[in-house]
Amino acid sequence: MTDVSRLLSRSSPEDVCEEPLLIGAIVRLSHLLVCINSSANFLIYFLHGAKFRRAFRQTFVSCCSVGKRGTEGGSRQQQQQQQPV
Repeated sequence: MTDVSRLLSRSSPEDVCEEPLLIGAIVRLSHLLVCINSSANFLIYFLHGAKFRRAFRQTFVSCCSVGKRGTEGGSRQQQQQQQPV
């Protein structure tokens, strides 16, 4: 995937494929750091935020148990009405 800044800084489309090794390494490193940051944020919120865990469970557990509405205590709307905010 080509970065927009690299597209804008090149004079012709043929120049887009040619980049210095250092710039390519920096771009790949920055993409890796973004992924690590996003993963770390999720883990921090999940480990330290009771409200986040509750919302996560309500969203994904009820979503995944659509066929089990009778065994899991009802639909998502009913579960939200039962829990205090």
